[in-house]
Amino acid sequence: MLSDFDNGQNEIIFLRQYSDLTLRSIEVSSDALLERLFLAETSQRNLLGLRLLSDLSESAQRLVAVFNALTKRTVNVSKALTYSLPKSDQWDVFCGDVIETPPETLIRKMGIDERAIESASELSSIVDLPRHNKLIQLHSSGNPNVFIDSSSPMTIHLLNYSQDGEQITMSINLSEEIIVAIADTTGQFIRLARDFLLTHVEIREESLQNPT
Repeated sequence: MLSDFDNGQNEIIFLRQYSDLTLRSIEVSSDALLERLFLAETSQRNLLGLRLLSDLSESAQRLVAVFNALTKRTVNVSKALTYSLPKSDQWDVFCGDVIETPPETLIRKMGIDERAIESASELSSIVDLPRHNKLIQLHSSGNPNVFIDSSSPMTIHLLNYSQDGEQITMSINLSEEIIVAIADTTGQFIRLARDFLLTHVEIREESLQNPT
């Protein structure tokens, strides 16, 4: 199944499992971390918060991966989703493509239909998408290094390097409000990605059932 992407039924099986396993696992992880975080000792909260940031980065990258697979169609959608996750430069392109773009245009670009119009409307209205670029940069080369200033223990400093050797840094205060926002955004990105992908799957299923 993993290599036979041109087989219609195998493609559908793969795409449904990508949605139910690969995508959903990120959302489940984020929800579990959030639940545990509020019961954890202070010394563990920052560590759990770091995992939440990693989930957020992957959820953003997976959303772009789904969007690109549906819009470009240079290869089979299933095969495209097995490629390496998009980097921050592709996130920038994605943001330019979707922010304030009419929902009807978005679903037409993705080759899907009105079943996903609500999700397309939601995506086009998220005007602060570019702010996640730095987080994706930090995680594109693996999990970043972490430092905590003892004078401000709630502020986490992240450090990593790009493949070109460029230093990337970010500081974030993992307050309760920010932690909840991170988990909410992760869930939102995964929900949008799954809706777009499953709408495509439904269309593919209908085309197999009613071949022209």
